[in-house]
Amino acid sequence: MNYEQIEHTDDSVCTFAHLPSLTLFYSGDGRPVETLRTAIPPDCNVDVVINECTFSDDREEQAKAKKHCTQADALHVSQLLGARFTALTHFSQRYPKNLSHDQGLKKEVGETRVDIANKDVKFFCAHDLMKVELRSLEMLCALRDELEDCFVSDEEE
Repeated sequence: MNYEQIEHTDDSVCTFAHLPSLTLFYSGDGRPVETLRTAIPPDCNVDVVINECTFSDDREEQAKAKKHCTQADALHVSQLLGARFTALTHFSQRYPKNLSHDQGLKKEVGETRVDIANKDVKFFCAHDLMKVELRSLEMLCALRDELEDCFVSDEEE
């Protein structure tokens, strides 16, 4: 396992775990690190990224001030690492938990909400106590919007 310092608190790190059948990157609280790719061997492809996504993209300044990631930041990390799949986690409790209905994944264009998510990264939004099997990652990413609709509260509709 490798650790890299990330910007949040003095002892905040992200972790790379490289097993024979899986390479995993995990980052809890912290800003994205542009040099992450240099921390792992060049021939190593990252299978799964688990990255915090405390703020939606419309709260970028707040994310920077509080040293957290936005959705765009987290997906950029996944792109840098060439990740096959990404699980976004650690959404702020102060804002809607459903990024599809916040400004994170969709935006208003006329009368409709259109997807603005990064098309190059397969991702889904993980929720508290969610258990995920590796064989289910492709399906979770494909059904992301349908899954997120399950988490809409009455106040968000």
